[in-house]
Amino acid sequence: YRTNTTLTLIELCKSTISNEISLLAVWCLFRICRSPEVAQGLIKTNIVSVLLRQNAIGDMHLISMSVYCLSTVVQNDATADFLAAMDIIPFIVSHLRQSTESPRQNPDHFCDGLYAAARMSCSIKLAKYLAKAGCMELIVHHLNTSTDPNVLHWTARAVGCLMRPNSSDMARILLEADVAKGLARLPTVLTSENLQALGFLGFTVQRFSCAKWSRKIRQTLVEAGVVDWLLTALRTAADELCHVHKGIKTDIFTSFTLLTLTSRPLRKLMRAYLD
Repeated sequence: YRTNTTLTLIELCKSTISNEISLLAVWCLFRICRSPEVAQGLIKTNIVSVLLRQNAIGDMHLISMSVYCLSTVVQNDATADFLAAMDIIPFIVSHLRQSTESPRQNPDHFCDGLYAAARMSCSIKLAKYLAKAGCMELIVHHLNTSTDPNVLHWTARAVGCLMRPNSSDMARILLEADVAKGLARLPTVLTSENLQALGFLGFTVQRFSCAKWSRKIRQTLVEAGVVDWLLTALRTAADELCHVHKGIKTDIFTSFTLLTLTSRPLRKLMRAYLD
């Protein structure tokens, strides 16, 4: 960055030499973008417009890498707001839709879009913008149908990030989109070698539980079977002794705690489940 290599890489992105060279140049740029300072410097070089133009080329690998690179530019809330003003969200949702509808689906392409959506969910305003743009239906589709552990990992994470802790509106939008059904299946479709998504199941339930006016939301989650999901997830993680899963168990236990917060009926129901 300090040697102005980024300017050369951006020129390579603009060039029509080959899609492979443009792809490698974008890959180098996302590797360089590791701090707010670098992100601001790249924005000043017009990187956003350059990456948005990759959509016109039609190469899904290049578009996917461009989406991923844009997500690394989101280093803080101010940058997310700036990128949203440059129509990054429609670009992300368009990529998610193309990845979903492609006859030759590549899970990595969809995961890149999910990561970008999660990074852009820095505020209630942006989360609602993503939902309005059609992001929700695509995420829920994969959450309810996919068996790919990476896709499930990133969909669960995206749902958790979209669920802003101080927004009951987003909680209702997500629950009405049938997110609960998709989250419920995670403990039963993941293999013992790929349980990372269970940690984000716990994370997502925590975010729902902390939503504004969340007592009713917690009750809705319990009625949807969230306690069964978490118990199944806990048993699945407990079957594996690997230290990697200690964080998963912590997330799930925290979810149990938050679910019963300030609600005596829910605490009684939880004891009944655990007895």
